[in-house]
Amino acid sequence: MKHPGCPRTTSAGSFPRASNSQCLQEVRHAYQPEPGIHRRRDDGDDHRHQPRQRKRRDVRHEPGHDHRQHPPTSVTCTSPAGAGEVNVTVTTPGGTSNPLPFYYIGAPFKASLSPASGPTAGGNTVTINGTGLSTATAVTFGANSATPTVISDSQLTVTVPTGAAPGSVSVSVTTAGGTNNGLTYTYVDTPTLTTVSPNSGSTSGGTAVTLTGTSLATTQSVTIGGVAAPFSVISDTTVSVVTPPGTAGAADVTITTSGGSATLVGGFTYVAQPRHLTPPHAEPGTSTGLRPDSPSKRPGKAHALPGRCPHTSRAADRPPRPRFW
Repeated sequence: MKHPGCPRTTSAGSFPRASNSQCLQEVRHAYQPEPGIHRRRDDGDDHRHQPRQRKRRDVRHEPGHDHRQHPPTSVTCTSPAGAGEVNVTVTTPGGTSNPLPFYYIGAPFKASLSPASGPTAGGNTVTINGTGLSTATAVTFGANSATPTVISDSQLTVTVPTGAAPGSVSVSVTTAGGTNNGLTYTYVDTPTLTTVSPNSGSTSGGTAVTLTGTSLATTQSVTIGGVAAPFSVISDTTVSVVTPPGTAGAADVTITTSGGSATLVGGFTYVAQPRHLTPPHAEPGTSTGLRPDSPSKRPGKAHALPGRCPHTSRAADRPPRPRFW
């Protein structure tokens, strides 16, 4: 027979005649492993080294492990109608939980909106006053929504979004208590200024002029040469203005509305008025040489013309006429 791992063959039922050491050497030669993947035991036998594989721990089969599923730790429900503060409890087959507080918040109430109009492009800030505004999350202008800044339970501010077109839209506020509307905001186009009539006047002011343009119905101020002027809105295209005092020369006319500002450069010209001339004093020796404010013209004093004697009222340089009796 052939010994496992040994190249020698023997007859059936017998072992090789070679010594054990010779057989081991031949077995080593037949099973020569590759370098670096074997280790040698103390008994002299060579065995291929197999890397150890870490077994994953399966806690499901360990003693004491709970094979049941854990119960849920939260529950979702829809609150019924209510008001004020109430207690919330959860009841299961195991009993009833301890109560937790829940607060019902009423719908917001809006009292005022300021300013109530602005440019169609948006970007201006609006203040809303009312009650129940502390939980506000959104303010809607028509179909456009904006996120508010809560100042207190009675006041919030919001940046107006861009409007779709000029005109009025409804304003609604959304809070934890619901949504409330009832206020109106008006989008206004930017104004234009085309003519000023008349376009000139006195530097002392007081000239009544008419401004013509578009989108002037919400006029807030008018300035001429940088000085505010009193005005009156006649229509969406006409505003009446009284010019303030100014300096001679051309001045810019600026009109400001809820939708913005418009300026007509050099739209009005201030004209200086001529001065009142004082007639010159008369030359000495003439009757017109007297001045009304002369100190000699006082009550109880003799008034003499220049070049005449104050006692005889005749010329001082003329000799007296001879008298004949």
